[in-house]
Amino acid sequence: RRVLYAMGDLGLASDEPFRKCARVVGEVLGRYHPHGDSAVYESLMRMAQGFAMGTPLVDGHGNFGSTDGDPAAAMRYTECKLTAFAEKALLADVGLSTVDFVQNFDGSATEPVVLPTRVPNLLLNGATGIAVGMATNIPPHNLLELSRAVKLLIADPDVSDERLLTAVPAPDFPTGGEIVCLKECRKLYSTGRGGVTVRGKTHFETLSGAVRQNREAIIVTELPFQVNKAMLIERMAGLVDEKKLEGISDLRDESDRDGTRIVIELRRNANRDIVLNNLFKKTGLQSSFQGNFVALAGGRQPERYTLRTALMAFLEFRRTTVRKRAKHQRERAEDRLHVVDGFTRAQENIDGVVAMIRASSDASQASASLQAKFSLSSAQADAILSMPLRRLTALEHEKLLSEASDLRNTIVDIISLLDKPERIDDIIKKELDEAIATAGGEKNLRRRTSVSKSGGELDLDEVALVANEPSIILVTVKGFIKRMQIAEFSSKRRGTRGKADDDFVKHFMTCNNHDTVLFFTQRGMAFGLPAFKIPEVGRAIRGTPLQLLLTTLPSGERVTSVLAVSSFAEDNFLLMMSINGLVKKTSLSLFQKLTQRGLTCMTLKEDDELGWARLCSEEDSIMIGSKSGKYLRFLVDKTQLRPTGRNSRGVKSIKMGEGDVISDMDVVRPSESDVLILAVLCSGYVKISLTSDFCDKKRGLVGDKAITLVHDIAARKSTTDAPYLVAFRKCRETDIVMLVSSTGTIIRQNVAEILKQSDQASGSELKLPGKYEMVAAVAVVPSISGG
Repeated sequence: RRVLYAMGDLGLASDEPFRKCARVVGEVLGRYHPHGDSAVYESLMRMAQGFAMGTPLVDGHGNFGSTDGDPAAAMRYTECKLTAFAEKALLADVGLSTVDFVQNFDGSATEPVVLPTRVPNLLLNGATGIAVGMATNIPPHNLLELSRAVKLLIADPDVSDERLLTAVPAPDFPTGGEIVCLKECRKLYSTGRGGVTVRGKTHFETLSGAVRQNREAIIVTELPFQVNKAMLIERMAGLVDEKKLEGISDLRDESDRDGTRIVIELRRNANRDIVLNNLFKKTGLQSSFQGNFVALAGGRQPERYTLRTALMAFLEFRRTTVRKRAKHQRERAEDRLHVVDGFTRAQENIDGVVAMIRASSDASQASASLQAKFSLSSAQADAILSMPLRRLTALEHEKLLSEASDLRNTIVDIISLLDKPERIDDIIKKELDEAIATAGGEKNLRRRTSVSKSGGELDLDEVALVANEPSIILVTVKGFIKRMQIAEFSSKRRGTRGKADDDFVKHFMTCNNHDTVLFFTQRGMAFGLPAFKIPEVGRAIRGTPLQLLLTTLPSGERVTSVLAVSSFAEDNFLLMMSINGLVKKTSLSLFQKLTQRGLTCMTLKEDDELGWARLCSEEDSIMIGSKSGKYLRFLVDKTQLRPTGRNSRGVKSIKMGEGDVISDMDVVRPSESDVLILAVLCSGYVKISLTSDFCDKKRGLVGDKAITLVHDIAARKSTTDAPYLVAFRKCRETDIVMLVSSTGTIIRQNVAEILKQSDQASGSELKLPGKYEMVAAVAVVPSISGG
């Protein structure tokens, strides 16, 4: 408070040049705080540290310390000035009689008891202090969330705790990190005391280089609040040397001005999850912030606050300061109107006023004469005597009349404001919005500390923290998964080739963040995961291994299908198909409680695998393509395929010859009039057909020819194997087909460039680069508009 007030007195505004911190410290010591200079400089330094303050109040120039615990430079070297936020949110009303002033230690100056802040700064930037028999430790919070909570209390002082905790779910630390459990935050906010467990943010990366190839590492990008990075790394290294932390081969700090990056390189045989859990348990990578909401009630009596009482105290304080400011403005307007009335009275009797002034021996006699003659007050008479001659013109007279009218309107408006509490509340909300705009707006005030719940179970409070925005989810052949914003996704150039030595996309879908993503494995297991729990990364990032998200996924299991579900309605179904042609339809509602632990979705024989899973309804049709190039399409209504339970085996879908298996399956809906059917042979022949070319028949038939198998291609490839169907699925003209050859070459082809042919045609040949190469896998990637 004293530092900020002194900086305001010195004129260190945000648009002014920087001044030495030593000048500010000297001003505070000389006028307000006759104690040691270290406490003053440390306070100033902390208000300039972006890693210590939720919203910095001082703009620092020079070395103000770091998360490594490095001390700030001496105050003779550093410079500072106020931030625009501190000016407008904390000091704007300090001279408008909004708060009480007291004499300083020697009576030579006055200082405010508190600052007339327009934001709940005690909660916004937090506070730490200790005194005789009491202590306080208040964490920083997010300005947007505090603003929403204040507005809720203005609208309804008895608003429920649930709604209040939805607005302010947890502290928001400037260093980021992840709050592990919301229940701890609820206890802190409801009692005013409690611990909040915070973890550093980590992810796994596969390092590449000449020395260390394909070596996994834990990357730490954000630290818990008030954790010293250098001491954290030293602690980790000490545990490794003492053999108390195993599985780590190297440890280094690659942090720079762009952010924190601690690389923890793992040994080849190390279990990364166990190493990470040990880091959380034995080091400061997971720490607990012990909150204690103690503050001086009314500026004198210490009191422990809850979140509600703290916000209500701020709201009452703001109502008082706004009312005092309005009274001050009314008094100034009344004083000015009094003077303007004197000016207009003098102009109306200008000759008499001038003659009386000229006849007076001095100013005091002239003032007394004017007061007696024209019934003026002392203030009016003194103002007339100080009035320049230019104010005697007719134009100035009109200006005075206009000013008097405006002042009267202002006074009437202020009186109305003081009589209507709802108008005072409107001003409080408006000034909160102005403070948010000054701090950078909603875009720059997003929550930095994410919130999760220990145990990984879905909690409504977690869902409330995540905006239900559309996203893209990609799963690669090697089992990596990632979530991307649609705005970040843009398709690569069509008709190109590349190498798939690293990885390529196998499953691609769009969904909303609140959707549930279902994963199906080849052994008939299903797993569920909320979409927002899949880490969101940029398109250049490889993603997260599925085993890290689906921790109970058995060894050797691979994901064959991925679906996004918005609602588990009873009239929607899951359609599942095995490679041996067994098909089943199960109500989607049976999978509503599906979690990361998994459930059985289809019983299979030893020689069979679950290959495909799709969402469907009673009106949809299933398209099946076998390896021999045969297809069958039939309705999935109750007459053709009745619903069965989760553990059922399924029924025969298509009659196949010996050695024949299913190559692909998809669902066609009646509303999908623009859908095409893509058929791809291993020999590189590709064909697009209209959906209407394939008629509905009955389940269990032999099926018709989907594409003509071209045998001379097999001969040209110097192999005795006959060509077979690799893919048979729906697509659209705007989609992109990605074909992966047997040697790992990726060929991208725009669907619109593929020739449309009838159902029995052989298709057009797509040139494969190698002499003996064949198509090994196919993926259809939808084109995202706006990308």
